[in-house]
Parts: sequence; structure tokens; C-alpha cells
Amino acid sequence: MSRLRWAVLLVLILIILAFKFLPWYVLVGLAVLLVFSAPLVGRWLLYQLFLLPFKAKGAVLHRAAVTVHALDPAAPAEAAQLGYRPHEGGGEDGTGGDQPTEQPVTRSYYRVVVSITPRPKVGGFQHWEPGELRLILPQTRPMGDKEDDACTIEDVAIEDGGVFLPDEGFKLHGEQKLRMLLGVRPGVGRLVFQYYFEKFGEVLLPAGRSV
Repeated sequence: MSRLRWAVLLVLILIILAFKFLPWYVLVGLAVLLVFSAPLVGRWLLYQLFLLPFKAKGAVLHRAAVTVHALDPAAPAEAAQLGYRPHEGGGEDGTGGDQPTEQPVTRSYYRVVVSITPRPKVGGFQHWEPGELRLILPQTRPMGDKEDDACTIEDVAIEDGGVFLPDEGFKLHGEQKLRMLLGVRPGVGRLVFQYYFEKFGEVLLPAGRSV
């Protein structure tokens, strides 16, 4: 039974017990409280309903195993060839335009080869999309209000028959071996994978090292 159904069942049980054991004036007070809190509860319930598909989709990689096979420094030129710049800015030339909004960030680049192995799962989503993976700081809350830009995944390739092929939005099943190009902020030494609301595995980096 889903958490939402358990919550509805629990509320019904509490209502029945309240009518059976509480005096009438307490029930009136609870009814008034319910009327005034209904808009807040309604918004919270709608938000939870909105999140359910994303939680269900991410569950396929709940506590997935991660094996790092290789981690090598990469030149910023590799990112530039893919359309990314080693310096982030708002202007088209990478300088942030006439009025830059923030100081450009110089990232360190790495090529990492990893295997991601989902845990056996019965029911629900069985496929996952490598292109939806993120690498975040361990303390970051997945799908939180603040975006974690400690690491950008700028290229993903999937092994197929010993050859790495560019990811084209594939939905895959089971264990997959991936090669990624990472752009990491200075001083970041440890990252974990994020897939929607799930956090798993880790990638250890030489903190502060640049190419």
C-alpha cells in the first residue's frame, strides 16, 4: 500500500476514534481547526501528489551500487568541443556580457567510467535514463529548492559491446557501464549520484586539482 493510502487510512481511523472518545466541544474545536487549515493541507496534498511520479520513477535506483573503474583528468578543450566552456558566464563569449551577474567559475574536468547496478526490484519502474543522472554534494537534498552546481555532467556515453556510444535519451534496464565528462567546482572532493529523489554511490575526486 502506498504512503498516500496509508495516510488516508490513518486519518479515517483518527476521525472514528475522535467521534467515539472525545467530548463534543473538542470535536467542534477540531472542526474549526480543520476548516482554517484546509487550504494549507490541500496545497500540501497537491504537492505530494505532484511528487509521486518522480519518486516512483527514481525508486529504480534506490541504493544502487556504483563501481568506479577509472577517473582521469580531462582538458577543458574536451568540454569546449562539446559546446561547453570551462568558464561559466551569461555572455555568448563566456565573459558574462556587458553586465555580468556573477563571477565566472573555472572548473576542473574529469573523465570517469562507472558501472551502476540497480538493486533487484519487483513492480514499478524497471528502466532508468543515464541522461537524468546528476552528481551532487553529499549534504544536498535531492530535488530541493536550491540547485547544486558543484558538478556538471557534460557528456554521457553508454557501453555497448565494448564500445561507448553517445547517450541519446535511452531508457535502459539493469546494470550499465557509463563514461562521463564532469566539470567540477574547485575544492570539491566527494560527490554522490542523484536520480530524482534517490542518492547513492560516490565519486572521490582530488579536491582542488585542475587540469
